[in-house]
Amino acid sequence: MIKLIYKTWDSIFDDNDVNTMFNFSLTIYLKIFYSSFSLTKPSMKTESNAWITLGIKNSCKRKRDPC
Repeated sequence: MIKLIYKTWDSIFDDNDVNTMFNFSLTIYLKIFYSSFSLTKPSMKTESNAWITLGIKNSCKRKRDPC
């Protein structure tokens, strides 16, 4: 919010074209927005296998081993 307050908006109102004024103000707003809020990528969650007991793990391991 402070970045928007300290931004000089005079250059926007110098133009008479409404579309240009809107595009310029939107560009300024988006630059301030993206600089204030960083985009983070969600981390991949690994599935928790806490319900698999040691006995089940040993059984699966023995099943995969060749005799």
